Amino acid sequence: MSTNKVRFEATESKIVIVGGDFERGRSLFFSDQLKCSTCHRIRSEGGAIGPDLSNLVSRDAASVLRDIKDPNASINPDYVAYNVSLNDGNELTGFIRAQDNASIQLIGVDGKETQFRPTEVKEMRVSSVSLMPTGLVDGLKDEQMRDLLTFLLNEPPKRSAAEVEAALSAGENRKSKIENRKLEIVLVASKQDHGPGQHDYPAWQESWLRLLTSAATNVVAVPAWEWPDQEQSKTADVIVLYYWNHDWTAERYRQMDEFLARGGGLVLFHSATIADKDPEQLAERIGLASQPQRTKYLHAPFDLKFVAPTNHPIIRGLLRQIHFLDELYWPMIGDPGRVEVLATASIDGEDRPMIWTFQKGKGRVFASIVGHYTWTHDDPLFRVIALRGLAWAAGEPVGRFEGLVLAGAHSQ
Repeated sequence: MSTNKVRFEATESKIVIVGGDFERGRSLFFSDQLKCSTCHRIRSEGGAIGPDLSNLVSRDAASVLRDIKDPNASINPDYVAYNVSLNDGNELTGFIRAQDNASIQLIGVDGKETQFRPTEVKEMRVSSVSLMPTGLVDGLKDEQMRDLLTFLLNEPPKRSAAEVEAALSAGENRKSKIENRKLEIVLVASKQDHGPGQHDYPAWQESWLRLLTSAATNVVAVPAWEWPDQEQSKTADVIVLYYWNHDWTAERYRQMDEFLARGGGLVLFHSATIADKDPEQLAERIGLASQPQRTKYLHAPFDLKFVAPTNHPIIRGLLRQIHFLDELYWPMIGDPGRVEVLATASIDGEDRPMIWTFQKGKGRVFASIVGHYTWTHDDPLFRVIALRGLAWAAGEPVGRFEGLVLAGAHSQ
């Protein structure tokens, strides 16, 4: 039996769990093994029998762990259980959800509702123990406990208007150096290959098509499915890839080489950096690449640390460290010395490249491992980075698309 030893790490803001995976924790919370979601709701998902757990993000990890392991230590006064004996001999236990002179409504831990009249009650006693069972997590391994706490204690970051405005106000002139220069941007996606809100390539493509065509001047944004067609490869100024390409063929590499050789701009988000086979070939063209057999991954909260000079146009005005909840890839395949690393994340005791630029002949490449979740693409601070990276890859002033940062983004 596991002792549930959980490793903590201190940051400037709070105590955090180290090494837990948000998605594995989510699976445990909604599993038949723990049945947490039967009673508890978190971030609008789950049951409403017990307390909503969405506020746990403001709690200390050690205190949350204590409450899970010993639910009787601190019982929420709004969720005190009652033991009810009825005149007919039935014994009930649950929460009183409604009571008046005519009826009493009791909700059991199984979610079943029972109604009875006050006159049917023989005895009603406040229970001295929580309805949450003790020993619930005794069978979990240490890593599972870390996963569960990672899920409970973290949520997508909220950005203030002041944070976003500070970054935008430090940007370059938003007008193109080439007056009225027309840009053709190809947005490449495929079918979604993960759960809700993850790797949702079609939703991203639809969102960015709407974003670029409705609000940006002199921009033609067109979709492509799984790979640009030959005409798009010949005429596009920028190709943006956000999907897991399982088919990096010699012909696709040839087209990419020709596109970069003529000065095309290439933008890759997250899984677009994966090559199932021979990732060195992809790394040769985009700087760094990943592969499922050789690259690890973790869905977790982390601090994205900007390591490029503060006056670098893509990161100008951003704090030197920004908190995210997304998926990390490491180690990347390729030579980090060949790329310009803009941002890193600390994992396994090292600072790993997460965002970089790379120049291949006349071509420009901007790549970001950050971008697993839909909420990240809707994050205005990530939008600042992504849209500046897009403009940089196009050879434009990085502020050209900054007017689009807040369109449909999530900020306080």
